[in-house]
Amino acid sequence: MDAKKRVDQTSSPIKSLISYTNATVQRVGLLAASTPKACPKKATELWYVTHPKVPKAMLGPFLSQADAECGHVVMRSADAVVTACPIDSLDDLTYWHAANNGQICRAFTGAAKEAV
Repeated sequence: MDAKKRVDQTSSPIKSLISYTNATVQRVGLLAASTPKACPKKATELWYVTHPKVPKAMLGPFLSQADAECGHVVMRSADAVVTACPIDSLDDLTYWHAANNGQICRAFTGAAKEAV
């Protein structure tokens, strides 16, 4: 049996799952959109939300100061501050993490709806 006949005989639930998975990956853009090569501007610093009573960053990393400010609003602490840390290079995982943090904090503050 050739490959085309096997694909045609695949059950409908499996085809639906494959279609759903492909649509989800395209919508989220897991790897293709998260690589620094897809980013129009190379990040030279990462932003964090810190607090004087805590020795390390409470939120972050973020790619922009605006995203970090949204994180500051989410923290609801008057003592929290936004700080920048210069970086030499940025790997894919850290870039994805920072982009995701920004998206989530914008959603919590409602900034994502205002920007659209």
